[in-house]
Amino acid sequence: MTLSLPASSRAMGVLDLQLTIFHLVSISPERKKTLLALALTCTSFTGMALDLLWKNLDDVTPLVRCLPQSLWKIQKQELVRSSFMLENMPTYF
Repeated sequence: MTLSLPASSRAMGVLDLQLTIFHLVSISPERKKTLLALALTCTSFTGMALDLLWKNLDDVTPLVRCLPQSLWKIQKQELVRSSFMLENMPTYF
């Protein structure tokens, strides 16, 4: 960190301060929205915010949606396997 940066930017680069902020966010009821906002707001927050967002998922939907769209589709507001996936992938459940 250089002294040419504003004090607020230098402060946001202090790891202890970041850990305190993220601890407070992690116990907040608006946890997901706040972590997303932090990830998009400050580049020094991005890594930690995204790590915490992906750490505790309510279900596998966000993870599956990272796969190619030919493998999944949404039907009646639920994630389902696509016909390609049904034909080419083994079923484990």
